[in-house]
Amino acid sequence: MFILIAVLDFILLNDKILVFLGLLAGSTFGIIKFGMWAILLSKFFLPSYNGAVIVKSIVIFLLLFGGTALLLIISILINISLLIGVTEGVLLVPFTAFFLSLVGGAGIKKNDFIK
Repeated sequence: MFILIAVLDFILLNDKILVFLGLLAGSTFGIIKFGMWAILLSKFFLPSYNGAVIVKSIVIFLLLFGGTALLLIISILINISLLIGVTEGVLLVPFTAFFLSLVGGAGIKKNDFIK
């Protein structure tokens, strides 16, 4: 999906380098954020979780949202083309997971999201 979006950006948009750098930064941040969410959610399903784990997880969850907002604000202050790339990158991981879930749920292809 990253390569497809990068190629479409190079074909359709101006400031190709800024859009690509934004896509790269947003994708990197999105992958890190997705990994952190996976760790946080896995702690909730452990039989030995307690209130401190929940509070720590909520704080980290809010910090990740704040980090996303900060990344978007910084990118819009630099250039609108950078904002476009960052937005695409941040949304790339959730969109890919959603698309794979649709494909698996429709029975078109078996994947790890639908068993």
